Amino acid sequence: MLKPVVLESISAGTIGATPRRIETGVGLVYHLRLASVLFSDPVLMKQSALFFSLILVSISFLACNGGNPHTDPDPDCSEECDPDCELDDGFDFQGYDGDCSETGESPDFCAVSSSSDCVEPDFDLEEVTVAEIHEALLDEEISCEWLIQNYHERILWHDLYTSGETPPLNAFVHLNEAALETARTLDDYQSCEGELAGPLHCVPFGIKTNYGSREVPVTNGSLAFKDLQADFDAFSVERLRRAGGVMIGSTAMDEFAFGAHGLSGRSGRTANAYDRTHNSGGSSAGSAVATAANMMVAGLGTDNCSSLTVPAAYNGLFTMRSSHQLVSTQGIVPSNRLDAVAGPMTRTAEDLALFFNEMAAFNPHYGPHCAEDIPREDDYTEALDPDGLDGKRIGVLRAVGDDPEDELFFFEDGNAEIQAHYEDFFEELRAEGAEVIDDIELDELPLGRRSSGSGYDTENFLENTSGEVSTFEEICETGLYGVSVFEDEDACMSRAGQSLGNLESRLKTGLEHYASNREYVADVMDDHDLDALVYPADANGAAGPQFTNTTCVFASVTGMPTVIVPTGDTDAGLPVGMSFTGRMFDDATLLEIAYGYEQATHHRRAPQMPQLQGEAPLDIEEFNHVHYELGFAAFEEVLRDNNKFQLTAPVFAGIAAGILEDTGLEELVD
Repeated sequence: MLKPVVLESISAGTIGATPRRIETGVGLVYHLRLASVLFSDPVLMKQSALFFSLILVSISFLACNGGNPHTDPDPDCSEECDPDCELDDGFDFQGYDGDCSETGESPDFCAVSSSSDCVEPDFDLEEVTVAEIHEALLDEEISCEWLIQNYHERILWHDLYTSGETPPLNAFVHLNEAALETARTLDDYQSCEGELAGPLHCVPFGIKTNYGSREVPVTNGSLAFKDLQADFDAFSVERLRRAGGVMIGSTAMDEFAFGAHGLSGRSGRTANAYDRTHNSGGSSAGSAVATAANMMVAGLGTDNCSSLTVPAAYNGLFTMRSSHQLVSTQGIVPSNRLDAVAGPMTRTAEDLALFFNEMAAFNPHYGPHCAEDIPREDDYTEALDPDGLDGKRIGVLRAVGDDPEDELFFFEDGNAEIQAHYEDFFEELRAEGAEVIDDIELDELPLGRRSSGSGYDTENFLENTSGEVSTFEEICETGLYGVSVFEDEDACMSRAGQSLGNLESRLKTGLEHYASNREYVADVMDDHDLDALVYPADANGAAGPQFTNTTCVFASVTGMPTVIVPTGDTDAGLPVGMSFTGRMFDDATLLEIAYGYEQATHHRRAPQMPQLQGEAPLDIEEFNHVHYELGFAAFEEVLRDNNKFQLTAPVFAGIAAGILEDTGLEELVD
């Protein structure tokens, strides 16, 4: 019997991309070609009403798409959908032309003013929430420009700071120079209209560097992408900006999203916010670390297996790995469509719900959303009940797997301290009125993951970018990827040039596999009348120096929603995160559970940060350049030809100190 795997073979970003499909309450919608296969096979014809439901919804899907969705990975169904499905335009973040001639003068805040009479706000960025930012803005205690300027200063100081053998946080790839202009536009709007522009007005957020954005390059964590520039914003990025959010920069990730450790040729090594010698988690490493370290309010990530859940757990954050396809992944570098999700990471459950509200919106330009079979709440913040645990039946998921040789045991690997932590956690649930049902096992759940390849989808993504590479083959030809990602150019090329037929044939088995898995888990939950299943995000409990003992495969092979909540710290000060997995498209219940637990326990604790004051010793352009140099040096010295785990904390600390000293930034080296 095997314990939960050390994440190498089951990597955070997995290995492929599957054509988009529609998720329904009873199964998975495929396209008409699959429907014809079902009709022609008398055995499949008898496999319950599920297949007939698939056929009917497939027909409606094609009516909306007007053709085979595989030939257009992101079909535009907006003309066919009900007008109520269309999105509000929201705040025009590209400019505001309001007439402010009759408004009064705003306070002259320091940090954005050269006036000797400027006002220095009494406002602390540490652990600040969306609600607190909005209260301060409405009371004119701060301006949006002041807020973003101060976040910039905090990032410029803290992200690169290196001390001895302790490496920098290294959470960012690019800081967004346009963020301040957006902040000024938001100030103009508030001044003219006397109100905030949206539910995320002036809230700074970062994006994993696989999200397309007009304002920062997309790197996918690799030098091989040559800092491509997208001519679009990913759907989630545009949604958040139209809600008034300020995209403050892009964040580091594991190269090609292959891994759960924050290691890449584009960035080097990203450190855990609570112990810089420990694993940050990944692949959405930078978004988690920057949010935990109070360098932004929220960070966006993606997840195939562990990429949201593990970094959130390791860094004391909340995240939602949503029901599959509830959140549009349009505009993100493609990975495996069978289990790819996008989501936010935040410091509070309320902020998680606010960001999730925007990201889980209907996207009329995203094929899986067109059939209107994906249920979603009008407002996920309505699930925020301080008594959210009362009456809930929570099953303790002890083991999963139908093969005795591969069965995973989620609670056995933690040491005595972690075992005691789990017992305290269960008591906290009971104290809030939850009924804890122990010893749930899913011993008929196959753990094999499916992929259809990413080459076909990546080619489509690259068509809307500009830069030195424009095809997957050209990316492979650069040779600028670590040997832990691709052993050689041939290994990289094996992912390029994927045919539509190859993609379709691999999709069919994957769809059937995950539909069956989900149906089995739902039956077990029904048998025990469960609202959710709970288990640790990492079977060891907390982050280690290098490796990950993730439990992510359960959510990946079912597509069921999973929320991560901070449950306290180890004696060494490392956060322990727990996973709650719920029923398909019942994401709201998970938010209710997370909020109820948070309000009862308040376990989240800010990491200790060095006291760095005064004007930052570098500007945004220099900051972005140094980050490139850090990644390139790590690639040349370690990652190009060696196992990535040779890029240890002391090794990267030495690389960082050398780069900072060579560029005249000794102030950032202790």
